Amino acid sequence: MLTHHDQVVSIALYLVDLDAPGISVGDALDWLTPAEQKRYQNQIEGASRKRFAIGRASLRKLVDAPAGSSDFSIGPNGKPHLPGGPHFSFAASLNHALIGITVAGPIGLDIETVRDIRPGTDWPQLYPALGAMQRGAERPGDSQAVRFLRAWTRLEALIKRDGGRLGRALDRRSAVADLPPDSSEVLDLELGGNLVSALAYYGSAKTELKRVDARGLLAEA
Repeated sequence: MLTHHDQVVSIALYLVDLDAPGISVGDALDWLTPAEQKRYQNQIEGASRKRFAIGRASLRKLVDAPAGSSDFSIGPNGKPHLPGGPHFSFAASLNHALIGITVAGPIGLDIETVRDIRPGTDWPQLYPALGAMQRGAERPGDSQAVRFLRAWTRLEALIKRDGGRLGRALDRRSAVADLPPDSSEVLDLELGGNLVSALAYYGSAKTELKRVDARGLLAEA
């Protein structure tokens, strides 16, 4: 595990438009495991079903996991990994999925679509872990919703890097909530549009962002 700040971590980031025209859901379903296909069937709303299938299929394609296989394993802290494969992290919000891949060490990603949420002005005090993530992320002109989502994505990315549950970090009865998160290895990602995102890593991150055509990706042999 990389723990030194002078270690440069090269991370490939892929932003996938899950609503891009011309994507065949049938092509996506071929990549899903039986358990994922069951989750697909249980999705209530049509757009959510399609996005779920395309997102999971894109992840498998990009990490070179066999179509329909159950090769992903779950670590002791609940973090999925591909034995013998690269480290990865997956996040999705509405019509976008963000996938990070590296051979260097564990990473975590989160992405949120800016929307009309009203967390209230006292959320940094109500949830100290989120309050800690807000420090250093403030930007002039940000709305209360954007400030909240920046803190949220930072915290979620850190938790996904190491494995664990966001609820424990936010639960005031949990000892985990009393531990201030380390924001020195979390990076706000500039994805454009109405997206807020963060990446957590070990070391110093060198990132490359690619916008992926899911239709072409899933059509490849």
